[in-house]
Amino acid sequence: MSAREFRSLHPDLLFVPYTGYADSTSYAKTTFVFTDPCGVDSRPEEDCPVRGTLAYIDVEFGFESADRPTLFMELWGAVFRDSSAPVYCYRTSVEEAGGRGSLKGREIVAHWDSESGFWATLKKRSFPREVPDSARTSYRIGWGEHSHDVAVPNRTPCDDRTNPD
Repeated sequence: MSAREFRSLHPDLLFVPYTGYADSTSYAKTTFVFTDPCGVDSRPEEDCPVRGTLAYIDVEFGFESADRPTLFMELWGAVFRDSSAPVYCYRTSVEEAGGRGSLKGREIVAHWDSESGFWATLKKRSFPREVPDSARTSYRIGWGEHSHDVAVPNRTPCDDRTNPD
């Protein structure tokens, strides 16, 4: 879908330089990433319009209890459960700056492809020691050409390739 067609269907979305458009709710932020977004911070959309086509959609959910499914999984979980094993799945250690220092946790990344060209990447980041009941979950959803480049140091494969959690 072209940027012009997308904008005519969704005129109320927020313009985001370097990306395309975004929408936020109390539970999630959705970003629509285009192949030729405006590459300038200080100019309004009229002076630097988004061009190209929709490349993928990012959906990010805030911290929530790790043992409850996210709204995204409630709505889209069947797509992942019914698909074959991920093309790749790995775990890696992560570190984020926190209030009194850094938080040490883990990230799980799994990627699926379908014969129709649909693809999805799940990322789940959690900090079990410092924040035992929380996790941040995000999904990248797209269609067509994409990369499987996963040059991540110190990664280990997921234990069960059909269920990355």
